[in-house]
Amino acid sequence: MDSGRRCDDRGFSLLETVVAFSLLAIVILAVTSAVGTGLRLVREAKTGEIATNIAEGELERVRDRASFPYQNIGVTGGVVPGVLVAEQTRTVRGVEFTIVTDVEYVEDTTGIGGDNPDASAKLLSVSVYPTADGMENAVRMRSILTPQESTTPATVVVRVADSSDNSVATGVGIRLHRNGFDSRSGLTDTVGRLTFAGLEGTEATGVPYTIELDDVAWKTEEPAGVTASPSSLDKITKELHVYQLLTLELDVFDSTTGTQLPDPYWVALHMEPAGRFSVRQGLWSSTSASEKNASLWTISAFPNGTDVVGNMSYNFSVWAAGYRPATVSFLAPTSYPSGILQTTHAHSVGLVPAVTEALTVRVFDTSSPPAGFQALVRVQDAATGTDVLRYALTGSAGTVSLHLEPGVYQVTAIGVTSQTKTVTLTQGTPVTEDFQVAR
Repeated sequence: MDSGRRCDDRGFSLLETVVAFSLLAIVILAVTSAVGTGLRLVREAKTGEIATNIAEGELERVRDRASFPYQNIGVTGGVVPGVLVAEQTRTVRGVEFTIVTDVEYVEDTTGIGGDNPDASAKLLSVSVYPTADGMENAVRMRSILTPQESTTPATVVVRVADSSDNSVATGVGIRLHRNGFDSRSGLTDTVGRLTFAGLEGTEATGVPYTIELDDVAWKTEEPAGVTASPSSLDKITKELHVYQLLTLELDVFDSTTGTQLPDPYWVALHMEPAGRFSVRQGLWSSTSASEKNASLWTISAFPNGTDVVGNMSYNFSVWAAGYRPATVSFLAPTSYPSGILQTTHAHSVGLVPAVTEALTVRVFDTSSPPAGFQALVRVQDAATGTDVLRYALTGSAGTVSLHLEPGVYQVTAIGVTSQTKTVTLTQGTPVTEDFQVAR
């Protein structure tokens, strides 16, 4: 009996205690590992969800054609050029994500990629991953994008303004087209506007519309027209600036008799805006009725392409055998009456009879052999420096015939460079003088 009581009071042995603690440690480790794995899986699920949301958001963002027309969908510097960024980062809930975007050409029927810009579609790829984890855990999404057909017509409104005072220009003919196709035309209304509705959005073709003047009564500051690139749902406004031509009407007469100057005589019209020269010259005679006295000579289409607008100073020189040359200055008006084809600026010029002699000026370039070319010629009185002929214009062969009173003149030929010579004219002795300047 005493021996049995001693057995019950003995307690646990050391071995039993070690085994018990070992089992407890195993259980705790198992539980801790399970909790850690669970937490890691929860974190990965959350970052994966965030990455998925970012990728889906990027796809939806690019699919918005109002912000990204088809022709703009591509990567800056990529095989398919465009406005998208190849790689960027974004931080969400304290985690930094890397977003990689790529675009390639594909056939929408097969989805096979390539670098053929004539392919029927584009493949947009977006990869998103936590920056710290690397590409291994990236969420990848793709979408095939095709040129969007315009389901809602686009509208282009053209406003036409008079360049002279920026007022509205009514009744002006305007044409809209796309590389010569889909052509439409019309006249501006009472507020200077013309609306082209029901247009196909340009994102389907990438070809913009051209808006140009279609009216002989006006000229435009935008001779090549302006372009408009509406997408579907768009209503955009473009502006053209127009002006009407000035017409010079000359009545040239003998100041002694008051009668019309006998044929032939020459007129050179010129202007000098911003140090540039523009000259138009014609032989005026009764056989060329379109450029005679009461007829009209439109001041436009100068050799350097400059058309005349208002508030600019012009000169014209007139010369003829048996008369003293004359140079007259005038200021073009600042505005032109709306609806009138051309505004006429009339001048009467009386030439004084005089004894004259012929001076033939020949202008050559610096090539070898020298070749004649069209150049300016200025004649000044050698003693006073005053203009006798402000400017004359040689023909394409480089020659012009002038009629001047006997005397001493400074004659200047002007090309890219200029050359001046002193020329003496005496009665009964025609003179030919050669000049050589760079063209």
